[in-house]
Amino acid sequence: MTRMSLIMLTLVLSVKAEIVGDTLKSAVAIRTSGGINLDGYLNEPDWEKAPEITGFRQVEPFEGEPESQRTVVKTLYDDEAVYFGFWCYDTEPEKISAILTRRDRWAESDQVSVRIDSHHDHQNAYYFSVNAAGVLRDLYLFNNVYDDESWDAVWEADARIHNWGWTAEFKIPYSALRFSPAEEYTWGFQLGRFLPRNQEQQRWQFVPQTQIQGISNYGHLTGIKGIEPPGRLETLPYLAATGIKEPKSQGNPDGIKSLSDLGVDFKYGLSSAFTVDATINPDFGQVESDESVLNLSTFETFYEEKRPFFLEGFELFRPLYFDQFYSRRIGGAPRGSIDSADYFIDSPRNVSILGASKLTGKTAGGTSIGFLNAVTADEKAEYAAVGSGNIYESTVEPLANYSVLRLKQDVFGQSYIGTMITAANQKDLTDAYSGSADWIIYLPNKNYYWQGQAVTTYNGPGTKGAAVMSGINKDGGKNIRGNVMFDYLDRKVDFNRLGFLNENGTYGFSGWLQLRSNKKFSVFHFMNINFNGWYNEYLDGWRHDNGGNFNTNIKFSNNWWFYAGQGWNGSRYDLLETRGGQPWKRESGSSFWTGGQTDVAKSIYLEFGYDHGRNRGGKYDLYSLWVVTRPQSNLEISFGPSLEIDKDCLFWVGTGADGLPVFRPLDMDEFDISMRGIYTFTRNLSLQWYSQLYFSAGAYDEKYYRLVAPENMEEVDPDLYEINQRRGDFNYKSLNVNLIMRWEFRPGSTLYVVWTQARDRYDTGDPEHDYTFDFSRDFDNMFDLPLTNTFLAKVSYWWNI
Repeated sequence: MTRMSLIMLTLVLSVKAEIVGDTLKSAVAIRTSGGINLDGYLNEPDWEKAPEITGFRQVEPFEGEPESQRTVVKTLYDDEAVYFGFWCYDTEPEKISAILTRRDRWAESDQVSVRIDSHHDHQNAYYFSVNAAGVLRDLYLFNNVYDDESWDAVWEADARIHNWGWTAEFKIPYSALRFSPAEEYTWGFQLGRFLPRNQEQQRWQFVPQTQIQGISNYGHLTGIKGIEPPGRLETLPYLAATGIKEPKSQGNPDGIKSLSDLGVDFKYGLSSAFTVDATINPDFGQVESDESVLNLSTFETFYEEKRPFFLEGFELFRPLYFDQFYSRRIGGAPRGSIDSADYFIDSPRNVSILGASKLTGKTAGGTSIGFLNAVTADEKAEYAAVGSGNIYESTVEPLANYSVLRLKQDVFGQSYIGTMITAANQKDLTDAYSGSADWIIYLPNKNYYWQGQAVTTYNGPGTKGAAVMSGINKDGGKNIRGNVMFDYLDRKVDFNRLGFLNENGTYGFSGWLQLRSNKKFSVFHFMNINFNGWYNEYLDGWRHDNGGNFNTNIKFSNNWWFYAGQGWNGSRYDLLETRGGQPWKRESGSSFWTGGQTDVAKSIYLEFGYDHGRNRGGKYDLYSLWVVTRPQSNLEISFGPSLEIDKDCLFWVGTGADGLPVFRPLDMDEFDISMRGIYTFTRNLSLQWYSQLYFSAGAYDEKYYRLVAPENMEEVDPDLYEINQRRGDFNYKSLNVNLIMRWEFRPGSTLYVVWTQARDRYDTGDPEHDYTFDFSRDFDNMFDLPLTNTFLAKVSYWWNI
C-alpha cells in the first residue's frame, strides 16, 4: 500500500467522539379555524396559534452540531389537507439562493422539505419540498432508504424572501397521501432544510450517520383527528398532434407524415389504501431521446425507462437484483422482419399500447399489492416490391398481453418478504412466465441486513430454469461497511420476454469493504476507502469475470470532491464473443481512474475524469469533462465532451473456411458531446433542451488471427486463408436534438410543445474508403446527413372528481 494510502487509512480509522442521535420527537398539528391563503407569507392568525417545531441539527457539514441558521416550523390541518409553515431565519439574507427551474428538478438552492410516513410502516413515505423561488419537488420514498423521483402528486406550496430570511408555506391534500381510517392519526414525520452555500443539511429528527438514514428513524406527527381518507377519481385526458418531416423515399415520396392521438389516464381510489391507474392509448411523445451508442458487444443495450406511465409509482415493481421486469419490453420496437420487402410504405417504430392498467396499495396489515396489465397491438407494416404495383401488409409484432403481479409483506418492522410473477402471452409465440421470491431482513441493530432473491422461469416444454442471489450487508456503523454476496443462474433460466438478462449458466461471489470517516481534519471533510473483489465462473468450468479494485473518495472542506482507483481483471474465458464458436481466453488487464468535482453551489462548476487500462489485449484511454454554468438564477447550461481511444483491442470479425473464429486488432475512437439546458420563465413555464453529437469510428489492423484453441491464436494470411468476414472498418455519426416547452397552466394540467431532430449514418464495407475518425471531416459531414424533424403538441387536463 502506498504512503498516501496509509495516511488516508489512518485518517479513516481515527478515533472520533460518539455523536448521539435525538430521542424520539413528536410534533403536534392543530386544526385551522379559518381558511389558509397559500401565498408564502404565513400571516393568517392560525399560524400564530400553532406550536413551534424547533431543535434542528446538522447532518452536514458539522454532524450533530446545532443548525447554523435557525429554523421554525408549524403545522395546521383541516378536512381537506395538512399545512406546513417554515420560518427560515438567515443572518446573511443576501446570500439566499433562489434558483428558478422547472418542477421536480433538483437545484443547488435554499430549500425545505417535509417527509410523511402516513401508513406509519417505517418503510415508505412521501417527500415534498419547495425552494426559495417557490419551485416544487416531490418523491416517493420506499424500502426505508430508496427513492422514486418519477412520483408526482397534485399539491401546492409557495415561498417568500424577506430581509431576515425566507418563509415557505405547504398545502398537502390528503388525496396526495395514502392512509387507513382512524380516530386520531400518528404519522412518521421528518423535516429538513438545505443551505447550499455551505452544503448544510439540517434535520429535525437527527440521526447520526453511523445509523441508516431512513424512514425507520423518523419522528412523529400527532394531533390530526376527525378526518376521513378522501375518495379519489382523477382523470387526465390528452390530445396530441404530431408532424414528421423525414427523408423522401419510395415509401414516402414527399417525406411528410402527420398523426393525431387522443387518450386518457385514470386514477381511482378503490379505498383509502388502494389505487387503480389505467391508460387508454398512452402517449409518450414528450420524453427525451435515448443516448446514441454503438454496441460491438454480444449483449443487448439496456435503456433506462423514460415514459411517464411506466415510471410513476413503479417502485413496487422494481426487482431487488435480477431484472425480472424490464418495462421497455412493453411497447418497444417491433421484433419481426420482412425479407421480401424492398421498401416500406408504413413501418411502425414502436408497438402501440392499446391499454394498460395497474393496481397498487397497501393494507393495514402491511401487505403491499401491485398488479400491472398491458395489451399491445397486432402491429403491421405496409411494404412493396420493386416492379410491382401491389402493396402488401404483414405482421411485425403479434397481439400481446403482459401481466405482472407483485406482493410484499412487512415483517419485523422495516423488513419485508415478497414475490413477483410475470406473464408474456403473445399470439403465435410460446407463452413465457417467471416467478420469484425476494426479501430484506434487518437485524435488530438495523445496521446489518440479509437480502436475497430466487427466480424460476418457464418458456415452454423443457425450458424450466432458476436463479438465486443472497447477500449480507452492513450499511451502518462508524468506520466499517460492506457486503458479501453469492449468485447462481442455471443454464435454462431466461426471463428476457418481459425482463432483462445477458447471460445465464454462471455462479459467483463478490464482496465489498469500506473504511470511512466523517472526521474533519485539516482540509479533509469526508473520505472513504473501498475494496472490491469478485469471482464468477460458468457452470461447465470455464472461468468468467474475476478481479478486484481499490478506490477512494475524498471531500474537501471547500466542497470539492476527488476520487481515484486502481483495478485488476484476471484472465477469463468468453463463451459468447465467437458467436457460437469455441471459448476465447481473454488475457488479464488492469485499470486506473481518477477525477473530481468542484463546488456545485457555485455559478460554474466542473466534473472531470480520466480512465486508463488494458483490455482485449490492447489499451484504452477515456477523457471526460462536464461543465455546468448558471449565468442567472433561471438559466442553467451544461456541456459535456468525452473521448475514448482504444488501441489494438482484439474483436471477432468472422469465421475461417475451417470454421475457426477469426479476430483482428481494432483501433477505435468514440467522441461524444452532450449539451443540456433549461430556461425557466416562471416556475410553471420552462424551455428545456438536450443535444448529443456522437461519433464512433474504427479501423482494423491488417493482421488476422485464427483462434486455434481457447488459449492459442495464430496469425494467418487472408490471401491464403479464406475468411467469411462479418465486420470491417466503420464510421458512425449521429446528432439528436430535443427541445421541450412545458407549461403547467393549472395544478396537474400541462401543455407540451416538442421538437426533435435526428440525423445518423453508419458507413462500412468500402475497402477504399478511410473510415478513421477525423473530427473536422466528420463534423462537416454531419450536417449533410438526411434528417428527420418531428413536431409534437400535447395538452392534458387534470380533473379530481
